[in-house]
Amino acid sequence: MATSTTIQPPAQQFGPVPRRFWAPGLDLFEVLGQIVLFAASALRAIPRALGYRREIWWYAAFLALGSTPVALVMTYFSGSECSVEAYYSLHQLGGAESLAGVFNALCDMREITPIFFGFAIGAKVGCGLVAELGTMRINEEIDALEAMGVPSVPFLVTTRIVAALIVLPV
Repeated sequence: MATSTTIQPPAQQFGPVPRRFWAPGLDLFEVLGQIVLFAASALRAIPRALGYRREIWWYAAFLALGSTPVALVMTYFSGSECSVEAYYSLHQLGGAESLAGVFNALCDMREITPIFFGFAIGAKVGCGLVAELGTMRINEEIDALEAMGVPSVPFLVTTRIVAALIVLPV
């Protein structure tokens, strides 16, 4: 007597293991897709957000005043580090310490400061604006804006993007 066996699809053959294995990756792509769609909607709303000039300039002033102390402190420390490194390195070459200013100009102003400035301002400003929007969502202020007929993405998100493009170095 012959016995017949049925071939099961691979997902059922191994049980729930494949779903547990792939679930974090699938969730990651779902979240990335939501982020990309949100960013696209914010960028698509730039023409509409230009109507909120007062908000844009208020946030531009907020970003400029909030990021100036951070930029000054970062420039001071990166310049000090480049100066010390320049003096030490040029002293090893046999007394070329007088060229430390040239080294500092190349190292500090061209390379180090823009990178540090970008990281520091991105972290400080980005976290502050995201925290503000999160607080507004929890306090239902965003829902209140939408109930009044004010579109939340152009008014809250895109105005901040335009203000950052005005103030921060690209």
